[in-house]
Amino acid sequence: MSDKMGKHCAVYGCNTNSKNGGRVHNFPKDPKIRRLWVNFVDTTCLGFSQKTPEQLNNTGVCSRHFNQEDYIDSPIQAQLGFASK
Repeated sequence: MSDKMGKHCAVYGCNTNSKNGGRVHNFPKDPKIRRLWVNFVDTTCLGFSQKTPEQLNNTGVCSRHFNQEDYIDSPIQAQLGFASK
């Protein structure tokens, strides 16, 4: 994907991207957690699990595919007014 489109959600059928105001989360750096995310996306987009880490650079998973309880609040988020609790 070109940079013109920004980072886009890798979930099949989702058209959210960072350029249209979507919140697209990077794939985690931790290999075990990254594998869980890739496996989730692979259930919606067959063959996704074959992508290399470099191919994941312009993709992620958008906030539409998370529940509020999936987010961890931090002191910085609270200071900025983003904390959920």
